[in-house]
Amino acid sequence: MYILNYVNDYDEEQSKLRWAIHDSKTELVHQMIKNNAKLKNHVLHISARLGNIAILKHYILAGIDVNKRGLRKDKGFTPLQRAVSRNQFEAVKLLIEAGAKVNPEFVNLRVCKENCSILNLAVSSGPNLAILKLLLGNNANANQSCGKCYSPLVKAIHDHQEEIVKVLLEAGADVNLRCNDADDEITPLHMAVKQNQTEIVRILLAKNANINSVTTYRRETVLHSAIQVFVGPKVVKCVLNAGIDVNLVDCNNRTVLELAVTKNTKSTEVIKEHLVKMKAAGLFLGDKNLKAIDGKDFEEFFELCCKEVEVMKNLKIKHTIVTVYDLMIKKEQDTALRIKFSENCGASHNVTLENWTTDFLRRTGQSLGFIKVNDKTTKK
Repeated sequence: MYILNYVNDYDEEQSKLRWAIHDSKTELVHQMIKNNAKLKNHVLHISARLGNIAILKHYILAGIDVNKRGLRKDKGFTPLQRAVSRNQFEAVKLLIEAGAKVNPEFVNLRVCKENCSILNLAVSSGPNLAILKLLLGNNANANQSCGKCYSPLVKAIHDHQEEIVKVLLEAGADVNLRCNDADDEITPLHMAVKQNQTEIVRILLAKNANINSVTTYRRETVLHSAIQVFVGPKVVKCVLNAGIDVNLVDCNNRTVLELAVTKNTKSTEVIKEHLVKMKAAGLFLGDKNLKAIDGKDFEEFFELCCKEVEVMKNLKIKHTIVTVYDLMIKKEQDTALRIKFSENCGASHNVTLENWTTDFLRRTGQSLGFIKVNDKTTKK
């Protein structure tokens, strides 16, 4: 009973301290800490969380450890983690200036969830771009994770935070770093596809994300993962046109098409059409995929694709001997297999290198595409 009363009394004292800091009762705060020295363990955490800069600064100058871990209700957070979790920019800035560690290890894995790194907290809390940039500018680790949770980049993708994704990538976030998800290990590209985020998929591909990465245990490509959660055809087309190897199989020896048929998804026909285009272009298909498109249903489309391929073989980049077909099948810098067909190819005119390459670079990470051609320029 004595212990229970002690705990209740101590919790009541903390509650009073929070109230006093919230209402900026500075003298009362000083008196409470004078009467109960143990409250010093909480004054920085509470001040940081509530954004009371005056009290926070006073006790920093008084010598309280800015990296001290909180107890119970503070989940083992440092004052800086508390400030970040509540979007208190000025408190974050003050604590960093006072020597707070921007890469503290997370010690309470029971409540870790997705917030094991300070950048994950910044992504989750708002998010606040200013705080994120402040942390990164002070050498916060863009790839920090406990190994059981999302990396900051994957967390941002999961939360559909496109601007945060860009900031993290510019700060050096590893575009291919694996992290735990649903008892497997995935890449950022897997998460972007699963979240149906076509634009983020393109951003990652432009940063050299591995289009053919597979999960560690289930051996799923990003398309296998997409089919599993029934994402829309738009993302599926984006990944197909980016050059994913459609012959890869998962741990159950299923190709993407086989899985799509099993799941009866809208993407099944999209994948089949892509396989026909690959066959027409002379690109490698495994026996399973060849068998899936071997029938009268695809004969007319196959013939149309073959005609367009012939046009591309005769369409040269101006002042070079390189054809559009050569560029389409070139397997360098992840530009292979980008073969989205246009409805019409147009006349066989020479294409200026400047116009063609400008258009190509503009669409890096997107479908290169078979292109329509007029007298001077090319269009998607």
